[in-house]
Amino acid sequence: MYQILSDIMNCDRKGIFKRIYLEAKVAELLLLQLEQLVKETSSTSSLLRKDEEKIYAVYDFIVNNLNQNCSLIDLAHQVDTNEFTLKKGFKELFGTTVFNFWSDTKMEQAKKMLLEGDLNINEISELVGYKNPRHFSTAFKRKYHVIPSQLKKMNGVSH
Repeated sequence: MYQILSDIMNCDRKGIFKRIYLEAKVAELLLLQLEQLVKETSSTSSLLRKDEEKIYAVYDFIVNNLNQNCSLIDLAHQVDTNEFTLKKGFKELFGTTVFNFWSDTKMEQAKKMLLEGDLNINEISELVGYKNPRHFSTAFKRKYHVIPSQLKKMNGVSH
């Protein structure tokens, strides 16, 4: 790569030949970068393609079913895999655990709903899977350092 950069910097061609030469060298650099990226990507994932698809299916399930609560075993069985593969693969693909992702996604959605102001805290709590609004408020405060009602007040949302 350094040699290619040196060739570009020291090019003594003129006119159209210089342009063609430089374009070829830039294309060569891009090719080397792409090859390196593909090599790094393929060597970093230990998951089989079918397992990746199953883990993405769990991701989609979580995003679309925030009001539900499932165990890891339930989630794994839904996509026909085992608990170990789900835990390991989810962490590898998304950099977090299944339940941290689920909890963070619930809180982000709850915050969005609170700021929109169309629903009250009890309704939001239920929509993101909390049977007890107090437990929801505690989890929300742990994440955002403010209780839901304070967030609504700070943003001038009444309801």
